[in-house]
Amino acid sequence: IGLDGKIERTQWTYNTALMLRANIGLYRAANDKKYLIEAQRIARASEKEFVNPKTGAFRDDALFSHLLVEAFLDLYAVTKEPYLWE
Repeated sequence: IGLDGKIERTQWTYNTALMLRANIGLYRAANDKKYLIEAQRIARASEKEFVNPKTGAFRDDALFSHLLVEAFLDLYAVTKEPYLWE
């Protein structure tokens, strides 16, 4: 939120990656499935938002997509869900 009260609504891959990795970390630390479920929800939603279904390329005008790719790989290490690797 800016000083003028305007809310910036841009969705960034690095914000999504941070929340995804936080939930993976909480799952590993607490062994509580709710964090894994939330991580999976975030990953699926971000795939729809940031991945071009025709090319498989990540979209991010600010060039932070590598952070989301790393978060996907981190989740893959836990779940082995194929869509995270392909």
